[in-house]
Amino acid sequence: MVAEALFGALSGFTERWLRLLRALAQAHLDLLQREGAQDAKRLITAAIMAVLGLMFLFFALLGAHLTAVAFLKPVVGSWGLSFGAVSVADLLLCVVLLSAASRKAQEKALLVETRAMLTRTSQILINP
Repeated sequence: MVAEALFGALSGFTERWLRLLRALAQAHLDLLQREGAQDAKRLITAAIMAVLGLMFLFFALLGAHLTAVAFLKPVVGSWGLSFGAVSVADLLLCVVLLSAASRKAQEKALLVETRAMLTRTSQILINP
């Protein structure tokens, strides 16, 4: 019963990720059809790679989580307490990873925006 619920939750989660990937891929194809969208293409490619990376990270964390719960259960003496302790550790790890990813994405967006401004400025200077 628990396994069925877990499988249902995982399949729903995976389905949402796949829909997001499909939407990102469609946006990527739309941008490929336009000209002069090199920076946008790079950003969408990076977003697709980030989504794939997050999917793999989720499944790796799930495996590590279940393994840690199994090892912690004899020490704590309760499935609930061991599951709760590992869940708190998982949440802290996810917060750290998401803040690092957010910082990196902001740096990348700023770099792309600066590059676009420099390109426009150079085009204006070359062709007034």
